[in-house]
Amino acid sequence: MAESYDNITPMRRRLHAELWAILHREARGCDQAIPTWALAERMGVPEREVRQLKRELVILYRRPIGSSTGKTPGLYVITDAEERRLAIRQLDNRLRETYLLRRALDKSTTPERVAQQVFAFGGGDVTADGRG
Repeated sequence: MAESYDNITPMRRRLHAELWAILHREARGCDQAIPTWALAERMGVPEREVRQLKRELVILYRRPIGSSTGKTPGLYVITDAEERRLAIRQLDNRLRETYLLRRALDKSTTPERVAQQVFAFGGGDVTADGRG
C-alpha cells in the first residue's frame, strides 16, 4: 500500500472511521485495550485487516493508537506520555525480535549451521544434513 491519501477508497475510509470510533469511544488507555480478534469480529473483517487499518490510522492520520500484549492485550487510544512510551517500547521490542530473526536467516547462515545450532540444543551429534 502506498502511504498516501490518494489511494484510499471510500470503503477503506469507512473502515478507518469505524475502527477509530470504536477505539476512541471504548478503548481510551491501555487498561481498556480491545483485542484485535474482538475488533475483527465487530467490524466483520479479518484480524490482519484490523492490524493494517491500525497501521494506516497511525501513519496516514497520525492517530495515537497503541497495542499491548500485557495484562489487557489489544489496541487502545494512547492517552498520556507514559502510554506513548510503552507503545514505542512495544514497537522497539518487535523490531529487536525481527532483527534477530533476520540475522539468523542471513545469507551467511548456511543450512548446515542452522541445523547444528538447532539440534545442538538437544545435546546430540549432528550430521551435515541436520540429522543426529
